[in-house]
Amino acid sequence: MLKVLGITFIGFQAVDAFLTVWAVNNGFTELNPLLAPVAGTWVSPVVKILPAVFAVWLFAKAAGRWPRTRPVANAGFTVAVAFLGAVVVSNLCEL
Repeated sequence: MLKVLGITFIGFQAVDAFLTVWAVNNGFTELNPLLAPVAGTWVSPVVKILPAVFAVWLFAKAAGRWPRTRPVANAGFTVAVAFLGAVVVSNLCEL
């Protein structure tokens, strides 16, 4: 379950990152003040995807080492995937 949630999380982050780059390059404004300076560049996907990969790796490592943390990791990634799914759908509706 954690593997599927992790891959989905990274996938949604990638979709969100590339949608952001496309949108900013086509006249939309990035509302996140931390990401706004790099939103239309190649740095934006890197800043969004690499931390997601690291988080998935870290939680998978922890869940393998301490099996009792697996339900917490599953719950956390379930919430994150649901949130990012809503963000991606919302962004697509804005286009």
